Amino acid sequence: MLGYIGLIYIMHARGESEDVWSLFNEAENLVRQASFTRGHDFLREVRAHLNAIEGNFNPLLCWAQESNLNPADEPETVDKDEYYLLAQALIVRNEFDSALHLLDRLLAQARHEQRYGDVIRFLLSMARIYELQGKHESSLKTLEEALILAEPQNYLRTFSDEGMPVAVLLKKLRRTYQQRMLPTPPNIAGYLNRLLKSCKHEVANQDTPQVVTQQLSKRELEVLRLLAAGSSNQEMAEKMIIGLNTVKTHLSNIYGKLGVRNRIQAVTHARELHIL
Repeated sequence: MLGYIGLIYIMHARGESEDVWSLFNEAENLVRQASFTRGHDFLREVRAHLNAIEGNFNPLLCWAQESNLNPADEPETVDKDEYYLLAQALIVRNEFDSALHLLDRLLAQARHEQRYGDVIRFLLSMARIYELQGKHESSLKTLEEALILAEPQNYLRTFSDEGMPVAVLLKKLRRTYQQRMLPTPPNIAGYLNRLLKSCKHEVANQDTPQVVTQQLSKRELEVLRLLAAGSSNQEMAEKMIIGLNTVKTHLSNIYGKLGVRNRIQAVTHARELHIL
């Protein structure tokens, strides 16, 4: 099972979406034939995570609601991925304080057990939340902590898998170093450049809030606000009294104008630009 999941994530990172879901269905069939209940639950978590990466966070929100997990729980190490996924759902729902408290407990546990890969991804999520809260200094210092920890092992995928929100923060941190607003830690400048190169498609053509707002039509801004509220395509069509295909066209235009690839990135970037 773990072999399947590892291959699925590698293929997903390469953009091989059709093959990913074909392999995923194959794994589901094997689990079903073996009556492997835990395997079925695990695949539901993976499906929710992959869909969220692609911008469809309804499966993630449904999973979180049905999981019966409480953000106030004290997670065991064996449950770390489930609670990390819960934290992502909390971020989508704008429950930033709950997400931070949960990530803080996961982070303390990961530090104690020296699980540095987990420490890095928890720090990245916390940096994203601080940025969304307008706590820019805390965001950059948390990101810097992740970089210092990651540089000796040359982590790349951990950062690039986070997509545009982290890529934007990396670019912001580099600009801060270049302007000498923060001292640059040893070896970090070169590593930061390598990370940005691996995320180059994420940071291209970023506009100012004024330009982006001018580019977005009134209808597109309305769709963007509904998107931030968690509305599905069908719900947006009903609220705006337009066809489903028209909603999809608006979304495609929004993604292009914001320079993003999915719903989560669109909402995150719009908040960073203070459009929302």
